[in-house]
Amino acid sequence: MNFRRFLMLLVVSVIVLSSCTNNTSVNIPLIEVKNKNEYGTDQASRLWMATTAFQDEYSYHSSYATGKGLYRTNMETGATYRISKSNSKLSKTQVLGEYTYSFTYEDFLGAQKNGLTRININGSDEKIILSDYKIKDFIVVGEKIYFSTGTCIFSYDMNDESVVTLISVLTDHIAVVDDYIFYSVKSGTRSTDINCYSLSTKETNNCLTNINAASWIIDEQYVYYQEYPYEEESNSTPYLRRVKLNGEEDMALYHYVGFYGLSFNILKDKIYILDEKYNIGEISTVSCFVVIIDKNSGKVLGKMTVDNLGGIVTNGKEAYLEDQGMKSSLTKLP
Repeated sequence: MNFRRFLMLLVVSVIVLSSCTNNTSVNIPLIEVKNKNEYGTDQASRLWMATTAFQDEYSYHSSYATGKGLYRTNMETGATYRISKSNSKLSKTQVLGEYTYSFTYEDFLGAQKNGLTRININGSDEKIILSDYKIKDFIVVGEKIYFSTGTCIFSYDMNDESVVTLISVLTDHIAVVDDYIFYSVKSGTRSTDINCYSLSTKETNNCLTNINAASWIIDEQYVYYQEYPYEEESNSTPYLRRVKLNGEEDMALYHYVGFYGLSFNILKDKIYILDEKYNIGEISTVSCFVVIIDKNSGKVLGKMTVDNLGGIVTNGKEAYLEDQGMKSSLTKLP
């Protein structure tokens, strides 16, 4: 992407944070938004990253108003409590067992600090772990944390606090499924392959080659991925695709309207896709909408317009859109 196109997209992206209009160019029936949950300025994500974590009937999230601290909200009653004592800015929270784990930042748009902030869900035992590492992605599984620094993948044992180097690889995303760590293999600025590493045999296998994935999710032996546009200088837009881990049955499920599209997530047999359409004119605007498709066929099940950008998150039972606008809410999706 040349500098002029990047600058144009950046300007339009800034505009959309303050205003999104209804999309009228996609002929898909609208679905009424129901059961909208709003918890005030403490319940929201920041930037374009999904930050809400769920456990039982609770959500864990940072403050929208300041981006500082970590909060716990009862999804049934809306009661919200601050569980962090420090005034740090937190993002990308995960929760497992009695603890939450979050990235920590210097400021709202500033540099990420080393390590992870770990806090007991009752607000006690707050500390920084893995302070020697600048972590790009992490997954908490049982008593271990698997994390990437962008050049290596490590495992951290929370019992004896030992760190083991597993793989030396350029990667920006990891996932742990059963005995395997799946990870992107980067070439330049792109992730071209997905490899897997066996935690038991310590062997590495190439699972998928040249899939050109910008982001991906593994679900039931399939990889669902958003591909990079093949011709960045053209007006082409990418597809959301599905392919088996053995490389078979590669198929397109959804053609994005926006140049890159935004987030997507999977819940049961549905895929929720947050997309956008640039409306270039005297005053440029962006139309934002969520498209719901069948994860196996790609059949469109419905579409709803939304006011602002956000991330799509699930608690295993329901899907929500993290509103990044002034409403600062989770919107329950159909």
